[in-house]
Amino acid sequence: MKTKYLYIILMAIVVMLSSCDDGLEHYEGVYITGAEHANPIISVSLDENMPKKVELVVASSEKVANDISIELEVDESLVEIYNKKFQAKYTMLPSDCFILTHPVATITEGNFATTEPVQLVMISTEGMVEGRRYIVPVKIKRTNNYDIIEGSDVVYVKIDQQISTFALNLGSKYINLNFHEENTESEYNPKALKEVSFEARVYINSYGQFNTIFGLEENLVVRTSTYGSSKGELEVAGGGMTNLVAPNPFPVKKWTHVALTYNTISKYCALYIDGETVASGTITRKEGFDGPINITYAYEGGDWREGPMFIGRSAGSRPLNGAISELRVWARELTQAEIKSNMCAVDPTEPGILGYWKLNENESISTFTESAGTGYTATLSSGTAAWTGKIKCPE
Repeated sequence: MKTKYLYIILMAIVVMLSSCDDGLEHYEGVYITGAEHANPIISVSLDENMPKKVELVVASSEKVANDISIELEVDESLVEIYNKKFQAKYTMLPSDCFILTHPVATITEGNFATTEPVQLVMISTEGMVEGRRYIVPVKIKRTNNYDIIEGSDVVYVKIDQQISTFALNLGSKYINLNFHEENTESEYNPKALKEVSFEARVYINSYGQFNTIFGLEENLVVRTSTYGSSKGELEVAGGGMTNLVAPNPFPVKKWTHVALTYNTISKYCALYIDGETVASGTITRKEGFDGPINITYAYEGGDWREGPMFIGRSAGSRPLNGAISELRVWARELTQAEIKSNMCAVDPTEPGILGYWKLNENESISTFTESAGTGYTATLSSGTAAWTGKIKCPE
């Protein structure tokens, strides 16, 4: 009797498993390895050492009984599709920058994949814009009568540019960002910003009591501090708010990207180091500072005044002991994804830029080039600029 019941149970399990299996979708065909992922991205980093090669392998879901010929092609129309799907802002890499070598590959009888991959070769950076995000979509164009697995037939090769540039060595000097000057070219009012973001790449030699990066004393300041019990942490202060403070000391003798975002409507403020949030929260500012922010207003010389926003200075001193590059002020709240994507450079045509100074001229100048055409100027406090040697980003 027990044997009979056991047999019935086993048969029921077999039937159930068979029924479940009937509902499964079986995908048979060829695909590009990497294209089966949710976000089918392959990254390649470009520097001065060219060419750079990306190997593209086509595979089959099962061993092939006969030789399979597969042709790949670049399809520029897929850039827009990718951007819409992933809410991205990629641009097609200029065609003079790459070649798709030997686009026809073969999976030989009895194998799962091509043994000689197709190569996407980066041959030049001519025509590329620093800070612009480039991509190359490669898809399976056709095979010799073998199925293509739809949705796994496209990969996107993302181009990461390594930038080699100079940076401004501040010494005991600082920068005036002259947002207080009349400007008919800008669509934004720097005296009443509902959203604001500051960014820069910073190199600090050593800690002082304060190393000011963005300085609007008693209004909005980003600095490192060793005051009191502080040990060199990055912090944002001003406007009567409780300081937002990073949990660890700021790196010294290392190039580091710093960003601050503040939304005066939601009151959300966030501090970033190398694209990672290190301090954030909803802040409360005192009366008179709790509305749109005026980035021309600070407490200087014992009184409140409208004037330049300082880089490397606040409260009459508190200099930045080090160097700086890629200085940007935005009239909007950047997302973390935008900050991470643009640490080395940003496309100067991006919306919301109030001022963008690359600080890479390597010339004896006192007024720096504004890259976005906003009409605002940045000037050195005295004398002419001193420069670092060439630095790389990413390092």
